[in-house]
Amino acid sequence: MAGLPTALRRWGDGPPVVLLHGVPTSGWLWSRLGPRLAAAGFGVLAPDLPGLGQSARPQRWTLDAYGAWLEALLDPMGPTHLVGQDFGGLVAAWGASRGLARSLCLVSCPLSRVWWGAKVTARPPLRGPLYRWFAGRLYVMSAVQPSAREALSSGLELGTRDLALRMEAIALALDPAQIAALPERLPPGLRTLLLWGTDDRMFGLRHARSTQRALPGAVLRTISGARHGLPFDHAAAAAAELIPLLKGR
Repeated sequence: MAGLPTALRRWGDGPPVVLLHGVPTSGWLWSRLGPRLAAAGFGVLAPDLPGLGQSARPQRWTLDAYGAWLEALLDPMGPTHLVGQDFGGLVAAWGASRGLARSLCLVSCPLSRVWWGAKVTARPPLRGPLYRWFAGRLYVMSAVQPSAREALSSGLELGTRDLALRMEAIALALDPAQIAALPERLPPGLRTLLLWGTDDRMFGLRHARSTQRALPGAVLRTISGARHGLPFDHAAAAAAELIPLLKGR
């Protein structure tokens, strides 16, 4: 994926922070958090992951391929602060395992075999009905939940065949064993924050706690009432937890 055309959002100047969104969103997810981090003195970069938002479609959808893309993106900067939500957290953890991170924040992103569920639901006969239900639910949620409403205008029409195929490709390429092995591959002493919403229905708090157990020294912070769209819906609270990590406090 190195050299793949990538859409970017930037805020501020200073020590670099790279924000990696999940599926099926784009860099818009960070549009409320990014400016807050910039105001705290950081140079913030929020790319659209390949195949999502306005970035080009990749030839391969594996975590290693996304990691190689991240490595190329970070090459001019060197090690940076990595923040990832959902699938973006897996990409961030991959980068951290290769020495690309000054610090790591995983937002609603378990490092365990729980991701096998995505592979199962991406296969027939569940795939079609599940994606139709998922898209329909997002349309309903968009009436009351800002993050879902923004997702509908993030560069892909949710519920279309194109989006379903992209989500399917990412899910089918997941290797749960590789993901579960990431904690032991992170550098010892890497400052790590786990940020979770108490009402996350995608990955509940039990997944946050199991990830914390797998990462000795990681700090777990929860945001009351937050769901999976935490970085957008609760940007101020997220910034309050994240900025001390970035400043080494």
